[in-house]
Amino acid sequence: MERAAPQPSEEHARLRLVAPTRALVAGDTNYLGLLFDIDPDWHIYWNGLNDSGFAPSAEWTAPPGVEVGQIIWPAPHRYIAPGDVLDHVYEERVLLLVPVEVPRGIRAGAMLTLRAQVEWLVCKDVCLPGFGDVRLTLPVVEAGSENASTAFASAFESAWARVPLDGGVLDDPRLRVRLAGASIEIDADGARRLSYYPQSEAARVEEPIRRGVSTSGHLRLRRSPYDRGSLSRDPVVRFVIVADFGGDEPPLVVRVERPLSELGG
Repeated sequence: MERAAPQPSEEHARLRLVAPTRALVAGDTNYLGLLFDIDPDWHIYWNGLNDSGFAPSAEWTAPPGVEVGQIIWPAPHRYIAPGDVLDHVYEERVLLLVPVEVPRGIRAGAMLTLRAQVEWLVCKDVCLPGFGDVRLTLPVVEAGSENASTAFASAFESAWARVPLDGGVLDDPRLRVRLAGASIEIDADGARRLSYYPQSEAARVEEPIRRGVSTSGHLRLRRSPYDRGSLSRDPVVRFVIVADFGGDEPPLVVRVERPLSELGG
């Protein structure tokens, strides 16, 4: 059963707490989703590096023994506002994945209620704060039991398709990332669009609006010389690369985290 506090119609992003299956599995990592439906031309924010805005945040209430993990963020899209303001945003619909650990000792048939109090910022020509108080009650089943899908299963599949893979273990010959001196060289064979998304506390690069996206399958980025202070506090570069190949081929989404020393810093 799903319940959400009423939200005023002037809020341009509407939130639901949803699940891909009709039950939670005991002794396993389950996933819930914070599902935002966003009005046309409005957007909310990714938790990476933005010139304005802030990403959604959630405070959880869960039954004893149930642990709720950190939000897993699908890759965003670039948004350039007047004045060369570059943000990384979600538009139309996005599902933020949330891992939920259910203890093995919880008996089958028990009903668990999880609640999230969520804050966000939704923007178009102006920005408006949003708040949602959402909850979801699901039964517990044992591992291996029948667990039917919900109407939201496809939304979870779409979200997982844009969750970054760990670049340290990626074995895909289509994508090559080279770090040399102050430069980052990225090639994706056959990509129709190649996009760079800096994560929070990432090393800033020069001319991100012009250099952060390519239709040639090649990106060359240079670390900004004006970012010395933040890098001395946290000397790691963090970014996400999305290679879109077009057609029915899924995008290749990779997270790279490397010490600054590997960039010649």
